[in-house]
Amino acid sequence: MAKHLKNAIRAAIIIAVALYAPYALNWITGAQLATAVVASAVTTLIGSMTQKGISATAGNFGAKFTTRSAIAPRQIIYGKCRVGGTFAHIETSGTDNHLLHLVCVLSGHEVESIETVRINDVDVTTSSSTISGSTVFAATNTEFTNTDNANNFGSGRLVRFTKKLGAADQAVDGFMDAQLLSMTSNHRFRNCAYVYMQIVYDTEKFSGLPQISFIVKGKKVYDPRTGNTAWSDNPALCVRDYLTDTVYGLRATSDEINDTTNAGGFASAANVCDQSVTLANGVDTETRYTANGFTTMAATGEGVIQGLLSSCAGRITYTNGKFNMFAGASQTPSLTLNDDNILSPVQVITNPSNTELYNTVKSVFVDGDNDFIATDAPILRDSTLLANDTPQGSSTANFIKEFELNLPFTTSSSRAMRLQKIALLDQRQTTTITLLADLKFMRLQPNDWVYVTNERMEFTNKVFIVISTQLEVNEDEGVPVVMTRLTLKETASSVFSFAQSDYETVPASGSSVSTGAMTITAPTGLSGTASDNNSFSVNNRNITLSWTNNNTQMITGTEIGYKKNTESTYSDWGIVGPTITQAVLRGLEAGQTYNIRIRHVSINGTFSAYVTVNVASGGTAYTNIEDGATAGARVGTNLKAVDGVTNLGAVDVINSSLSLGISGTTLILNNGGGNTTLGKANVGLNNLGDLDSSQNSKLNGVEAGADVTANNTAQNINNQGALATQNTISNSNIDNNTIDVPTKVVSGSVGEIGGTSGQNSTDNSQNIEITELVRFIYGDNNKPKHIVGTASTTHNPSVSVGDVMGGSPRFNFNFTTHGYSGNKNYVISVGLDFTGSTTSSSESILAVAMRATTSASNFTSQTESDYIFTDKIASAGSHAAGPHILNAKVSLAGNTQHYIWVFALGDDGISSYKSGFINVFGLND
Repeated sequence: MAKHLKNAIRAAIIIAVALYAPYALNWITGAQLATAVVASAVTTLIGSMTQKGISATAGNFGAKFTTRSAIAPRQIIYGKCRVGGTFAHIETSGTDNHLLHLVCVLSGHEVESIETVRINDVDVTTSSSTISGSTVFAATNTEFTNTDNANNFGSGRLVRFTKKLGAADQAVDGFMDAQLLSMTSNHRFRNCAYVYMQIVYDTEKFSGLPQISFIVKGKKVYDPRTGNTAWSDNPALCVRDYLTDTVYGLRATSDEINDTTNAGGFASAANVCDQSVTLANGVDTETRYTANGFTTMAATGEGVIQGLLSSCAGRITYTNGKFNMFAGASQTPSLTLNDDNILSPVQVITNPSNTELYNTVKSVFVDGDNDFIATDAPILRDSTLLANDTPQGSSTANFIKEFELNLPFTTSSSRAMRLQKIALLDQRQTTTITLLADLKFMRLQPNDWVYVTNERMEFTNKVFIVISTQLEVNEDEGVPVVMTRLTLKETASSVFSFAQSDYETVPASGSSVSTGAMTITAPTGLSGTASDNNSFSVNNRNITLSWTNNNTQMITGTEIGYKKNTESTYSDWGIVGPTITQAVLRGLEAGQTYNIRIRHVSINGTFSAYVTVNVASGGTAYTNIEDGATAGARVGTNLKAVDGVTNLGAVDVINSSLSLGISGTTLILNNGGGNTTLGKANVGLNNLGDLDSSQNSKLNGVEAGADVTANNTAQNINNQGALATQNTISNSNIDNNTIDVPTKVVSGSVGEIGGTSGQNSTDNSQNIEITELVRFIYGDNNKPKHIVGTASTTHNPSVSVGDVMGGSPRFNFNFTTHGYSGNKNYVISVGLDFTGSTTSSSESILAVAMRATTSASNFTSQTESDYIFTDKIASAGSHAAGPHILNAKVSLAGNTQHYIWVFALGDDGISSYKSGFINVFGLND
């Protein structure tokens, strides 16, 4: 201990120092004044060893958030409590300074652990990883996660931090050293517990610098009972630590500490604090006294000790060169003062004036079960004391006198209730006596208990607590007599007794009020309905959204985003006004499921949580054909080409409806420099727009009205529908013997087709008007039906049409009609290339029969009604062999399968054919 303090103590000879807890009121008066002056002088000396003017313990009752200060004192943390810190370093980095770096110093000594990091009154949940040799914790709370922030640390994390506990030889934080150029390996913050934190700028989650606090298990303290130094919240051990600490404490040496288990020993006081007491339910228990709180190195020593003593109803004395500690508990007196030992008249001070006594107490403590917020314990009012204090004549006991007890290091309501009862009952023990006793009572020390028996005062083993002891020398007839002057104050075991029935129910604290958050509630009732979209060139869909807005003036709009469920990134649709509750998403792809989300935007620039819904767009799904498709690729159903298609390649389209929907696109079908055929299957090119086929490609089934040109008649456009306005081909300008409609390019104005290309052999005047070709049906395996082979069957040249029935067919073909109800017109085109020639008496016939049936086995024999046309191929002696074509227009019902049989009849040399074809055209008329 400092030399000047030791000298002051020696000058006082034997000093009793009583640093009472805050509830020990000023009851020392009169004859005790001299002793009180001595105690006051020593208290002042203790206070002079530290800075004055800063409250030692008030911070425990206030807001515990990290602040910035250039002169903030370092904190001292005992037990487990919530603390703020001091920003020792603040820096920004990254693009547009999006990353905030904070170094938060929590204490000026090593701590046991940093249990919890709190941001804006939210306990941070974490995942951990190792970066640059340090354990880095990333906040996983939704409050600190935003996957839409491009600067997040991964998985949307916006906060991460490291922790250092403040060891004397503390190593550098490798993560902080790597992240901050301003920090080097020399910045170790030794003897300081700190947290290095990074926060990504995000207007949705942080309206400004967040409120940051920590729950910490504090200083490790020495325990004389075990000889070990470890974390403890035992008040006696915390007081001992502060007395002996050479950095911020009173620097007492171990020789100046009474560590015994005798009365006054710190080991004895620690044992009292560790006692287990039963709680109100009669089952649960808790440690009798604990100290959990913080102070600073700038606080007065007297204030720090008083704060710690308040947690255990403790008292501390300095006697015979040693500090002694007494925790709040009853004692068994070891000595008895009676009339034989009392050597002088007893001076008695009974009740002081009534204004100094209280019958009600309310304690304020720091609730560890409610975020370490200061709160009131249930008020204790003693009915007996209240009745005694109420003036005579009052109708009710209503003379309430209340005082407030501050318990900055107490964190449970049950301990607070026990401490406030001790305080209330102790201040009602008002009788104080002063007397001279024989020398043996010098064994007593302040805070010892002693029995007093005095006949005159009617005391029989009445319990008193020793306030002070002092040697006094008197002369009796010239002979010096050494005596002990004692100052005693009454006490009782009942002061420290506490029954289970004394506990009261703690009022509910209510819901927590968040600090610094500017959140808003999300919209509700989001739903979506799909519908057709007829304004687009391909089969697009609309989805109409509806929702209910949060009823608050804080909303400035609702943000809408959407994506296919197969995609990972949302597209922004936009923000609608604060009163809008509907929106239409147009032009969505058919046959898809869309993930749609909405959220409110506040006037503070923050966002609510998302509300989501999944909606099926319905309709027919399309697959895009991309530019540069691989030659020979096989693609499935329902296709559309994307903008910029210039090199499609030789694509084999399988049973599909190909909708380009591109205006002005140049479509080049290129397969190794040669010509390819788009649509070797049942393909319709819908909504083609301007198509340049000058690359000499075959386009089977181009839609009517398309702008199609071909500069090489050798590369024809087969099965062409109406070209621009050329809707009619007639006999007036084209002879059927000089043009084959299916195999030649048609350009210019043409008339009707007559002759043997008519509908049948009996009426060549019927015209075939082809307005628009929308469907092509070919033969087996989705390929054009080409017939190759010979036939040897011959027939009598005089056979009639009716005689054809029952003959052997050359080949057959089946197809299914359109997919909607009602009839539709079709053109059946059949051709054969015969070999040989006829004689003067021979003739040949080509006949075609068709029946609606699902199986060829149902069409083994034909009737005359089955024949759609027959034609005499050659008259006797007048016709040579060669290709012969018949066309017929028929009206067929939808969703019906048909079989077509082709018969070739002839004799005298016209006995075989080398090739043939069948084409079926659906007409859009």
